[in-house]
Amino acid sequence: MSTIEDLLRAPSHQRPTYVASSLECLDAAASELRVEPGKGWTVAVDGGDLHLTSTPHGDCTVGTGDESMAALRGVLDIAWAHPGFGTIVGLDAVARRIVAQWVPTA
Repeated sequence: MSTIEDLLRAPSHQRPTYVASSLECLDAAASELRVEPGKGWTVAVDGGDLHLTSTPHGDCTVGTGDESMAALRGVLDIAWAHPGFGTIVGLDAVARRIVAQWVPTA
């Protein structure tokens, strides 16, 4: 996988178990990089879209460099369970900022 869009739309045989922003994360604990619902993020399906909301407590500190990857790890299971989803919508300022980082610019 080379882009976030690739990860979000990956067919089942190409879905990774662990996701990180770079190879620098190789020393991190596997449990920190596993794709699973994340503490600190809530994802809900609404119509054809996925709605991402940050929560006040969790394993992701707002403002850290890993918050985008932590949110992505939380979104992937839901995206894979709903492969025809339309877009990801951030419902609060933090989630909107994260989603904007994922959208490629032309």
